[in-house]
Amino acid sequence: MAAVSGVVFLTVLSTAPDDALAKPTKPKPKPSATPAAPARTAAAPVRPGERWKIGPSGSACAARFSSEATSGENNSRECATTDTCCIQTLASNGQISLCVDLKADWRNCGGCGRACQSDETCSEGMCGCGSGELRCNGKCTSPKEDAANCGACGKKCPQMCSAGRCATCRALGRGTYCGDVDNGECVTLDSDDSNCGKCGRACTDGRTCTHGACRY
Repeated sequence: MAAVSGVVFLTVLSTAPDDALAKPTKPKPKPSATPAAPARTAAAPVRPGERWKIGPSGSACAARFSSEATSGENNSRECATTDTCCIQTLASNGQISLCVDLKADWRNCGGCGRACQSDETCSEGMCGCGSGELRCNGKCTSPKEDAANCGACGKKCPQMCSAGRCATCRALGRGTYCGDVDNGECVTLDSDDSNCGKCGRACTDGRTCTHGACRY
């Protein structure tokens, strides 16, 4: 009887499907989506020919500030604990010594001599557009008022952008719109010397626009 039981037991094991014997696994949870952080980029590398280094902190940094400096301010104070001493060697062998905050100084963003673009700000050592701005076609712009990028990059308005939405001069009580989306403005046709009576009609020969007509 024991032998028969053994045969049955072996048969059950040999005919059991492989997945029935496998250890069950729990499905991996899907990672939760997180909102994209504002676009920030590392500052540009130091330009060729410039020599920067980190110097000592405290009054020793400010004391080496050269009168040949062309940027920054004369630091007659000691460097704050959050600052870094950046020393630039000039072509004339002079030196500029600056106490800077590498997390916030756009001229030294993330490192001595690493400058952001002129329209960028430095935040936490990274360059990027200012608060509320977008980078469109390589430039920082305000989507609240840029007629070429109204509310979003590439969204053009026929006339102007107000609070991130397309609007017209008449609706805003600003006269008549003259020009195109890239080079236009709201004007008063009754008194605008460049748009007298209608868009594009300019008053010349010393005349001025009065009640929509060019007069002496």
